[in-house]
Amino acid sequence: MITPEKWKKKLAIDDFFETFHKLYGSNILHVGSTGEGLAKPSATFKRDSDIDIMITDTKYVVIERIEIRDSICNCCTVLKLEKSQNNHPGYANLKLLLSDEYLDPNEFKERLKDRDMATLFTITTGRKTICTYTVHEPAITVTAKPSIFPSTDSQYEVKSLDLVLAVHCSEWPSQADEWPERSRLNWPSFSMIANVKQMGCDLVPTGVYGSSDTDTEWRISFVRAEMYLIHSMNPAQLKTVALLRIIFKNRIFGEDFHKKICSYVAKTAFFWVCEKCGKRNVF
Repeated sequence: MITPEKWKKKLAIDDFFETFHKLYGSNILHVGSTGEGLAKPSATFKRDSDIDIMITDTKYVVIERIEIRDSICNCCTVLKLEKSQNNHPGYANLKLLLSDEYLDPNEFKERLKDRDMATLFTITTGRKTICTYTVHEPAITVTAKPSIFPSTDSQYEVKSLDLVLAVHCSEWPSQADEWPERSRLNWPSFSMIANVKQMGCDLVPTGVYGSSDTDTEWRISFVRAEMYLIHSMNPAQLKTVALLRIIFKNRIFGEDFHKKICSYVAKTAFFWVCEKCGKRNVF
């Protein structure tokens, strides 16, 4: 049976996300466990849990192979998706269409600090809130004082959110042209592949660690496709994804292993296994 405090907490969380959506509309995307459907928002609001939100900046239109209409140029800043200068797979540069300049990911990331998050938290909690910002590539961690959702039970006290500001490309990037065409058993289906291609990709402001191209390099993100594919998995597959999250969150295999292999690599490898074995034959 749910306790009165947990019920109030759930209502506060629901109100928070409703206000967030009113401010940012469809430009907000829940990522991480919540977006993948592995946890409800109320369940993620616990101590040491990750609360990840991606916000797409609609002032930009990203193209790679399509022709752009003049009317689009008049209302948005058009960016051309190009290979990174160092040809790093999974990374790209964003060139301003009408000039030789590139959109700087570091300057773009700083714009999150201009968002009035303190007002958002004040509205949703009914208490004056002060926010501080810390960069954790590619996210900005917003820490609130007092806590966003204070609680007499410290297990359910929330002090910060991880926000990523991104730009969306409605095209399927050429770097990933191999994925729809490669050999697979029966997952994802042809219709699912078509749907994934229509989702395009997102560009998040971070480059390869140690790269000399950090002023222009952006990482290509397929988070929308990943969530869509995870939502199609069977119960055994979903449990495997959840188990991988637990293993990497708690660094079960020791520091040396987890310094070399991150949870995203493990999840991507599991996608590959599902493609090769098929949805019905993974276990």
